[in-house]
Amino acid sequence: MSKKILKALLILTALLLAVGLFLPRDFEASREIVIAAPPAAIHHEVGDLTRWKDWTPWRLDGDSVRITISRPSSGPGASLSWTDQGGSGKLTILRSSPQQGLDYELRLGDHADQARAGIHYQPAGDATRVTWRMRGRIDLPVLGGYLAILAGKSVGAAFESGLRKLKQVVETQSSGQPSG
Repeated sequence: MSKKILKALLILTALLLAVGLFLPRDFEASREIVIAAPPAAIHHEVGDLTRWKDWTPWRLDGDSVRITISRPSSGPGASLSWTDQGGSGKLTILRSSPQQGLDYELRLGDHADQARAGIHYQPAGDATRVTWRMRGRIDLPVLGGYLAILAGKSVGAAFESGLRKLKQVVETQSSGQPSG
């Protein structure tokens, strides 16, 4: 009986390894939301990395996170670096426009892997449609494809959370109320 279980486990492991070798290592996540404000009001929050702590889905404060924001903190070349128990990373703005949004590069740890992302604005009547998109590749043999599947889902969920917070911050400021 134990030989059958061992054989089944070996076959399952071999199958998972074989599948992992052929899974695509690219991932993409994209979410959008409509915000009742003009692009310039949204860009006030998105375009300046010092303001990301007010709406980003990732924790940028606390004793366990060390954050460094470049000066200037907005425009092409501006960057936000972090180090915490989970590792380190760096976000660098590549392009920034108050009417169209921004594009940035994201590097995690010392890996050569990087992701390209952007937060873009489109008119939607009296409001603005904000789309947050990321594309990347995880170049790890066998595990890369599995991690790419997980990355697309987890990044997408984080983008949803961040866009909801961004909407709340921008619409509260647009209405003249303090933003908490």
